[in-house]
Amino acid sequence: TAATTLAATSAAGLSGIKMTSAQLSLGAWNIYVKFDGDTNRAGMGAQGFRCSQVFDDATASTFGFESGRCIFTGLRALSVELGRGASALYGHTVRLRTGTVRDLVGDTVGDSVVIQ
Repeated sequence: TAATTLAATSAAGLSGIKMTSAQLSLGAWNIYVKFDGDTNRAGMGAQGFRCSQVFDDATASTFGFESGRCIFTGLRALSVELGRGASALYGHTVRLRTGTVRDLVGDTVGDSVVIQ
């Protein structure tokens, strides 16, 4: 499906890898997060999980009912399925829970992007 690209500004991370962009799907049902290097998928593999497991509480609460569902679709891509009542909008900061997503050598991935 077509996606509207949301410009994102990366915050300085603790390692060389960081979140680099966020895309909101045309119907606003999903947000697609990209990383500029391979991640450990937060140890989640290719299974779906509650977004609150990898995003901080403030971010997860904007994803809607039960904090949305997340799935890593690759080592560099994370899909957020928004739930009922989602309020994630332009200007919100999308921030990872500290230490959950790491690069393949174990360093913490840069933790946030601002949706503009």
